[in-house]
Amino acid sequence: MEVGNFDALLSAAKSGRLAMINGFTSMIAQSKKTMALWHERIDLFDATEQDLIRRHVPRSGAFRESELNRYRRDRERLVVKRQFGRIGEEVLMGSHCTDQEWTDWLGWPASEPEQWIVQERFDNLPIVVDGETIYGCFGPYVVDGKFAGLYNRFARDGFIAFNALVGAVVGT
Repeated sequence: MEVGNFDALLSAAKSGRLAMINGFTSMIAQSKKTMALWHERIDLFDATEQDLIRRHVPRSGAFRESELNRYRRDRERLVVKRQFGRIGEEVLMGSHCTDQEWTDWLGWPASEPEQWIVQERFDNLPIVVDGETIYGCFGPYVVDGKFAGLYNRFARDGFIAFNALVGAVVGT
């Protein structure tokens, strides 16, 4: 990702003139390429960390043009995500399209493969609220290393995207 005014932003952040919710170091965790690295270089982690990654992080890898035939064949099982996509805006779900749509859609990441990852699809667990089944995505807020609240997004169809219902719970 290229930021045209990076030096000015960095200078403002260092001087305290730029208020940020997430510091620049959080970009590492926000990048979906980090998830791909965890799987592609699992040897960098100890046995406990490897087990944690394998159990809780969907299998992810860099998008590779050489794998297009496999991606087409495994459409139902795959999700293609932009490295710095926002809240589902740049997520291609093979299970939500036809074979032809998937083939067409794969042209986008194939045109800039270094910006995309491929991930094994997983099903969100349903939550029943007031008799209605919804699917959630949860993210904690941490301030000074302590839990400060919970951000959440919900959808009725399991695809939690930019148009999901949003809420926040502030902790104490």
